[in-house]
Amino acid sequence: MNFDWHDQYKTNIPELDIQHKKVLDLIKKLQCTDDYLTEKALLKEILNYSVFHFISETELLQAYSYPHLNIQKKYQQDFIDQLSVSIGLFSAGNLFKENILYSLSRWFEKHTTCENKGFDSYIRSLIPV
Repeated sequence: MNFDWHDQYKTNIPELDIQHKKVLDLIKKLQCTDDYLTEKALLKEILNYSVFHFISETELLQAYSYPHLNIQKKYQQDFIDQLSVSIGLFSAGNLFKENILYSLSRWFEKHTTCENKGFDSYIRSLIPV
């Protein structure tokens, strides 16, 4: 799996792009380690940073009165719930890191290229040029 940054992930909202790059960097670190304790720590860091990112994202959307905020919040909560379950299964030895990486890869792609595309154009339309 390739966890490099691509322009297709850009929202053109600098704060969010910086946060997305950080998430991707954490996922890449997870992919590159074979130490179980480091893997567990990175999974928790990905979870915690994702919560921080979603709070930032929600505050931004609220500030611009984004009409589909509830849908975005549902996407966010679904991801947090899924990742929490995956971390529990991994910690219990019932899920391989590769399965989590695959899920994170699919989520990141969907989050940046689909879920965020609706609100990035909405917000940019409200910002004077």
